Parts: sequence; C-alpha cells; structure tokens
Amino acid sequence: MKDVLDILYDSQIKTNAYNRKVSTEINTIKAKKDDAESKFSCVLLENQEICFDDFMDTIDECCDDMQRAIFKKGVAIGISIMQEVIKQNEKSSDTPLRKLFENM
Repeated sequence: MKDVLDILYDSQIKTNAYNRKVSTEINTIKAKKDDAESKFSCVLLENQEICFDDFMDTIDECCDDMQRAIFKKGVAIGISIMQEVIKQNEKSSDTPLRKLFENM
C-alpha cells in the first residue's frame, strides 16, 4: 500500500509541476495575443490600413500553440504515470497484468 501512496504522491508532484508549466505557457501565449490585439487597435486608431488576415493568423497561431502545449504535456504526464504504475506492479506481483487491472 505504501508503494501505491508513493506513486500517487509522485504523480501529484508531477501534476502540479505540469500545471505550473502549462500556466506559464498559457500566460506567455496570452501576452502574445494581447500584444497582437493592441497592435491591431493602434493601427485602427491611426486610421491606417491593416491586413486583417495577418492579424487573425497571429491570433490563430497563439491558440494553436496553447492547445498543442497542453495536449503534449498531458500525454507525456499520462504516459509517465502509467509506466511507473506498470513498473511498480511488475515488482510487487507474480502476475503483473492482473495486479495492474485490479488496481485500476
């Protein structure tokens, strides 16, 4: 039981680290988005022409970066947690697969 608690504790630490990293990346991307929006507003206030497609491409890029970062980090965390659980079950059981599914 202690091993399972250790795995859960380690998983919680990794999840918290992942959440902080994603939060930082989201804030960076939001800053890029805000910068692009402010540039767009400034251009409009100065009555200049702007290529709206370029502006929208910048916004789309920010959203794509955010989604890609979240998905990539989530998959990596999930895989590492499953690998730890499988390793732990292999060490503690003569029938590791059965033990794995019993713990799920």
